[in-house]
Amino acid sequence: MKDTRTAGPRRIAVRTLLWTLALITTVSGCGLSGGGPSLKDAADVKRVEMVGGWKDGSTGGVTLKEDGTFAAESLRADAVPGAGLTSPGKGLVAGSGEWELTNIGAESRVDLYFTGGGTVGIDVKYQDGLKVLSTWIGDGRHAVLKKEDTAPTP
Repeated sequence: MKDTRTAGPRRIAVRTLLWTLALITTVSGCGLSGGGPSLKDAADVKRVEMVGGWKDGSTGGVTLKEDGTFAAESLRADAVPGAGLTSPGKGLVAGSGEWELTNIGAESRVDLYFTGGGTVGIDVKYQDGLKVLSTWIGDGRHAVLKKEDTAPTP
């Protein structure tokens, strides 16, 4: 017969460690934005609010045009591959196509459909009271894009 006396305490210790790590990550905000300010869902976003240039502060961004087209340059995003996407670097996408805003319940989302194939989903959030765009970058974190007065050059 197998001795299970040490399995119980070990299992409890591992479970306690995992819950502690989850709590620390949640409280510190690291699970949401890699250590930055927390993001909150944005509901009932208007299309006109999305039109303009959005930059992530380091590598690039996307310009959402009033006519429903977009141009992305060095956008940090986890994309669904397609022939319309180019990759100027690891984890970066570039290209152009059409964009669409969707409001579902308490969440809003912008989807980029690249000409020739490929898509990127972008969540609309609030950060420090301002609307931002949030793209997943494939390693459990996301890039936050803020609206610029001038659009990035595609």
